[in-house]
Amino acid sequence: MEKSVTKCVLFAHIEPDVLQNLLKILGASEEKYDKGEVLVLAGYALHRIGIVVSGTIEAAKISADGTAFTITQIGAGGIFGDVLAGSVAYKSPVCVTAQTQARVLWLSYEKLLAGAGAPVAAHTQLLQNMVAEISRKYFALDRRIAILMLPRLREKIMYYLQNESIKRPDGGMETPFNRAQLAQYLGCERAALCREISRMRTENLLHTSGKIFYQSI
Repeated sequence: MEKSVTKCVLFAHIEPDVLQNLLKILGASEEKYDKGEVLVLAGYALHRIGIVVSGTIEAAKISADGTAFTITQIGAGGIFGDVLAGSVAYKSPVCVTAQTQARVLWLSYEKLLAGAGAPVAAHTQLLQNMVAEISRKYFALDRRIAILMLPRLREKIMYYLQNESIKRPDGGMETPFNRAQLAQYLGCERAALCREISRMRTENLLHTSGKIFYQSI
């Protein structure tokens, strides 16, 4: 079984051999996607949960003029559709596409909840893990709202780096986004973001190396 699957937070505290049996019982199926291929189309219902086995996918909001605004990128081991699949009345508000060649393990939401034939302890743990992941996403959304509420772009940048970035052993703060995607996430224009980062470098507040930021001490 792929390491990215066994390490997925949805399967935390479930032994690999038990997990393999559990996935068979729940009718898990794997699908492959080419770069640019659509996994979930905005405006349509989704009744299953996806786990990225390999590659990277992106969820984006599409504006009336066709412009795509990146909401999030998800790599190996990441989960998507867990919130939407539990909704009866709502359709997908985002379009999910493969940013690279990707493999996704799909789980039926209905079978996951029912757990018919599944070991009770493993199924209970699986449901607890899913609730914990939905809770994590709620607080991630809360942090996103906090960013959008900040009045100054510099404050948005620093809040994002301190609270949302991937912390590196060398003290760097790494983002999965390029500048255009980061600007969308922060709710500003790309040019404005680049100017502000340039000012912060000039003022010796930040040093940058591609997608990695270092805060001056």
